[in-house]
Amino acid sequence: MGSCLECVPGYSQKESSSFVCKPCPKDHFTNETSQTHCQECAIGTFSLPGSASCPVCAVGEAGKPCTKCAPGKY
Repeated sequence: MGSCLECVPGYSQKESSSFVCKPCPKDHFTNETSQTHCQECAIGTFSLPGSASCPVCAVGEAGKPCTKCAPGKY
């Protein structure tokens, strides 16, 4: 290979001389290329592995991780 490639959003690599980028774990993300660490999603949001963003919890869910609201709450 003629040059090193950047990790795409949703993936990171913190090790020197590695040849693969690793997907961010559940409830973590990267939204830029060439990241060395994934960021944790904020309260009230979530993500699947390899995500480039953290969408808001579904209607009727809240918290971290997103969980269904208790009876009498919304």
